[in-house]
Amino acid sequence: YNKRNANNPLMSNELYLTMVYRPHKGERGFGKIPRSAKEIANFLAQHKKVSKVNYPGLDSHPGHAIAKRQMSGFGSTLSFEVNGGKSALFAVLNNLSVIDISNNLGDSKSLITHPASSTHRRLDEETRKSMGITDSLARLSVGLEHPSDLIKDLEKALQ
Repeated sequence: YNKRNANNPLMSNELYLTMVYRPHKGERGFGKIPRSAKEIANFLAQHKKVSKVNYPGLDSHPGHAIAKRQMSGFGSTLSFEVNGGKSALFAVLNNLSVIDISNNLGDSKSLITHPASSTHRRLDEETRKSMGITDSLARLSVGLEHPSDLIKDLEKALQ
């Protein structure tokens, strides 16, 4: 926030952004997201309707040891596959109420996408599968919401 522009009405957006994002720095906000993502990944890895979870923070991830050496956290994004194919996944996505469906990830709000029909839709099925992008795969970007709220949302949607 620039004090020199405090009375300038055109600077109100700068002031707003300062007020909104300043409390989210560090442990109170963005610093907790990787821990929230790991908690959600652990929940999904234990769920009977989830066949696979991709998150480098999980011990079961093939790149976990490397990620542990190279990263201070394991990031905010994970992906998972549900049993039952595309229709089962779409039923899950349509039953979410806290997590929003979006084609773009990376926000302060949790967002989920179906890569096979959005970001990777122009690739043929064989190429997508070689990249690990199946019709039952969802990509989740964890935001600032409390992890228990996100887990409850996923649990309800996976019923």
